[in-house]
Amino acid sequence: MADVAPPIQHSTSQVVHPEVHDHGDPMDIRVDHKYLCMETAGSFVGPVLVKEFMKRFLNIPGRRRKTPRADFSNVLKGTSNADMYDSLISAIKKSKICPRMVFRRLSSITQDDMALRPDLAGFDAKDGEPSDNANIWSSMQLCIDNRTEDAFDVTYDPNDREGLRESEGGSTKFLGQMIHYVREQMLHQHRVFMFSLHTVHDSARLIRWDRMGAIVTEAFNFVLQPQILAEFLFRFSLLGPEGRGLDSSVEVASREECDEFTEAVANYLESFGERKPPHFDSTLDASYPTCKIHICDSGSGERSSFIVRRPFSETPLPCGRATRGHIAWDVGRKKLVFLKDTWRPEESSRLSEKEAYETLAEHKVPYVPTFLIAEDVRSSTGEPQRTVTQDYSDIPFGSRCAHLRPHIHHRIVQELALPLVMMRRSKQLVQAIRNTLVAIQAAYQDAKVLHRDISMGNIMLDSNLNGILNDWDRAIRLSASEEHHAARTVWHMAVSLYRATQI
Repeated sequence: MADVAPPIQHSTSQVVHPEVHDHGDPMDIRVDHKYLCMETAGSFVGPVLVKEFMKRFLNIPGRRRKTPRADFSNVLKGTSNADMYDSLISAIKKSKICPRMVFRRLSSITQDDMALRPDLAGFDAKDGEPSDNANIWSSMQLCIDNRTEDAFDVTYDPNDREGLRESEGGSTKFLGQMIHYVREQMLHQHRVFMFSLHTVHDSARLIRWDRMGAIVTEAFNFVLQPQILAEFLFRFSLLGPEGRGLDSSVEVASREECDEFTEAVANYLESFGERKPPHFDSTLDASYPTCKIHICDSGSGERSSFIVRRPFSETPLPCGRATRGHIAWDVGRKKLVFLKDTWRPEESSRLSEKEAYETLAEHKVPYVPTFLIAEDVRSSTGEPQRTVTQDYSDIPFGSRCAHLRPHIHHRIVQELALPLVMMRRSKQLVQAIRNTLVAIQAAYQDAKVLHRDISMGNIMLDSNLNGILNDWDRAIRLSASEEHHAARTVWHMAVSLYRATQI
């Protein structure tokens, strides 16, 4: 068991970890602090001892240089928050504990929207300081969240969903804003995990976030114990991109690749005239970086590359499956495709989406998408990218954690499909529903696979406007004992689909 600080003991019922599978408008994600708190309740573990935290997550092999001394005593002498941030930046610069990073007070950058953002953040020195709003989230390396109250203080319980639901808003404001910052950084970047620094007056906590939740350290006084904060910042500065949580299978696209992607997407959208697919135009959002994603086929070893920018479908939470849907430019095939980025539960009884499509193809199940390549995403060492928060679930912060399960990063590339709203005639709707029922039946009878996530959002149209059943990421392979129950489930799903078309 990991070394932990004395945990806060409460008695609260078990909560379920959220696994949001959202297909809504990515532009309509509202900043609702209580919602963010309630949906991530059960995802916080700790308090972990700082020494244990840095040993596991910020270990620098072969490090010879000692951590420079730092003095943060002037941070609290200012008369305003701006003075405090400037004093903290000055102390970091003076001590030279972060030679590879630069820190910026973000409130000094003119804000052209009402979006929330932290007051202080760290950026990679080679990228320089952000000069405008466009690349703050996409280039941020370390979010520093300063609050007047500790979101993990004894008076708050981030894992108590019922308590959060009944609160008046004060106790959810600080935690909710922190989760919002994490969500934005995760949305704008391709990350496996991220670190953040949470400060309250002279107290601080270190936090590591991944798709299962957050590992939180004990609080420490960074004025009286400056070497703890100095050690964290020094180690963080020495970490490479992958050590800071960035996905090693993704790189920034070249100017030529960016132009090629932009032209292809613009031409594709223009081909629809005035009736464009919902949310597809968000793909060209300039506030997101244009990146190249590499996927290596485990069988042939062949590597394919895809250019993406903003996902047109994204989830409002930093934890869970975190499914993102991209219109992507296939560099090798020179065409647009659909790229799905998600985190799947690591369970032997469940199929990965790749395995599901392979099984369906083997049994010639009709009316399902054509997938081009799909794999679990691997780190530079060849290991699958996996969550680790669940490793600390025996030390929940406050009340008990949700059932935290390990999740593995998974990507799948398919031929482009269109949402059902793009149908031109009512006959196409009827045919699409009919095709869906045929796919359900064939998958059940021939492949012994159950979809388990049938909705109008998962019934789509292929390039010929024929209906197909998409999103088999929750599919399971049926055992003989489960087939009778599944037959009843399929019937009820069919009735639900029929009723949905009558609205």
